[in-house]
Amino acid sequence: MHPFAPSFAFTRAFSVLALTASLSSPAAAATLTMQGWFHGAGQAVSVTSPNYNGLAGGFKGTLQGLSDSRFNLADLEMYCVDLLQTINPAVGTRYSVKMAGEAGASTFEIKPIEQVFAADRVARLVQLVSFVEASPMRVDSAAESTALQLAIWNILYDTDASLHAQPGATFSDTSSHRSYASDLLAQSVGFGATRQLFVMTSSQRQDQLFWLDAHRVPEPSAALLALAALGAIGAVGRRARR
Repeated sequence: MHPFAPSFAFTRAFSVLALTASLSSPAAAATLTMQGWFHGAGQAVSVTSPNYNGLAGGFKGTLQGLSDSRFNLADLEMYCVDLLQTINPAVGTRYSVKMAGEAGASTFEIKPIEQVFAADRVARLVQLVSFVEASPMRVDSAAESTALQLAIWNILYDTDASLHAQPGATFSDTSSHRSYASDLLAQSVGFGATRQLFVMTSSQRQDQLFWLDAHRVPEPSAALLALAALGAIGAVGRRARR
């Protein structure tokens, strides 16, 4: 052996140390990049409790750099679930984001919807989103996207007894979007769940609802891949000793 050539044992130990260090080092900050309105500019509505007069509709964006690769989405559709704060939808606006429970500071934290809202509202939101996503034609214009936003707000904030069966008042909105919002709410009652819903929560910005396909197969996380690599290194070492 060359006097300066590293032994196999040293090389294996160095590889394990390097891999362990990569596991313990903090991940690069993940980013939500806004890309404007999803189906064209939002349209004017007026709602109460809480009060809001302005534009409504879905936003689009991208999510990059998250530790759970299911959430690294190039074509993200999201809707406001918070009427007391704001978000800037302008193309290129960036916000930091992380998965719930991860260390470090960020503007948004991604949580399962069950951790954010009561079970009855979760069930209706899942039905509504699953119904809308079952056919692209149900929401494929700015007006229909505005109606979907109204329907979401109705589920979250309207307290009348018709929450589970009929659409309710859809607040005090008197725009042309109210009728379609009511249709979406009525037609989605009891619809089977096909989407997993999540909320990007923030103490600084407007919370955003978004979803994944419930049948999507999760990709292995970076940590699991690293552990598998450690196992492979150990197996090579055992064979070498034999």
